[in-house]
Amino acid sequence: MTVVPKMVAQEDRNGVIYLHIDSCPTRTLVFAYVEERYLTKAAQAFMDLYQNEGKLNKRLIKRKKQGSTLL
Repeated sequence: MTVVPKMVAQEDRNGVIYLHIDSCPTRTLVFAYVEERYLTKAAQAFMDLYQNEGKLNKRLIKRKKQGSTLL
């Protein structure tokens, strides 16, 4: 069993069954690094970007539940 995006799923594939997931699946991601070691600006920027994106997604999900599409 695997999870694939809709664009990858092929309806005419012999012996393969695709099931649509109605809810939005989530994953918990963590950044692991040694605190005393140097962290590159690129790595820090990536972590900041990811954290900001996560906050944005939470706001979008909350607004979708409320029926609004504006940020």
